[in-house]
Amino acid sequence: MSITIIEREIRVVDGLYCLNDLHRASGGNVRHKPIEFLRAEPTRAMLAELEREKVGNSHLYLKTTKGRNGGTYVCLELVYAYAMWISAAFYLKVIRAYHALSIKGDGLRQALAKAEIAYDRAKGNASDCGRGLRQWRFDGPVLKGAIAKIKQDLQLCLTF
Repeated sequence: MSITIIEREIRVVDGLYCLNDLHRASGGNVRHKPIEFLRAEPTRAMLAELEREKVGNSHLYLKTTKGRNGGTYVCLELVYAYAMWISAAFYLKVIRAYHALSIKGDGLRQALAKAEIAYDRAKGNASDCGRGLRQWRFDGPVLKGAIAKIKQDLQLCLTF
């Protein structure tokens, strides 16, 4: 999964967003490097608050990976804080990009729910048909025999 901000793809790994990609999208100014953001006092206070809210590993909010495809990955709250730290203009672009993604996601979730309901109905109908056909294997010949007997009895009654 990814999101695009200012024609730059922002990687998403385990629900965390890549600050390095956001840094490039913002223009790549050296003073706006993710490490500088993480060192800032307001960010440190936010990290402390996120740590207090954390229960076990249920809320991963910061992850750093090394290597060629590495980077600093953060939760959505820190994405907003980072964008606001860079500039008001960049902050608005980030908000609008995530809002557009949210709206698109809502539409997709609704479409998914409708498709799952339709599938479940069709599956139920198929199951009902399957049960009916299975029962028909036993009931069909019995009913056919009963019909034939009634027809035969009717012919015996119609004497002229």
